[in-house]
Amino acid sequence: MKEGNDKLTVSVDKAVKDLFKQVCDKEGLKIGKQLELFMLEELKKRGIDVNTEINMQNNKQKKEENGEKEGYY
Repeated sequence: MKEGNDKLTVSVDKAVKDLFKQVCDKEGLKIGKQLELFMLEELKKRGIDVNTEINMQNNKQKKEENGEKEGYY
């Protein structure tokens, strides 16, 4: 922390905080989320089914972690 700065702790209603977080995530109010939403939109423009692709990658990774080789049974 920079010299001269001090922390401030606040207490807010959890439901309000959670709702605000959902709005921030949905509308991309964070830089990381803005980038993620941009990438998803670009993939969709190219006709890529993001959920299917992610599931395929996750399944492949799990198989590799279990020592299974693709195409060999």
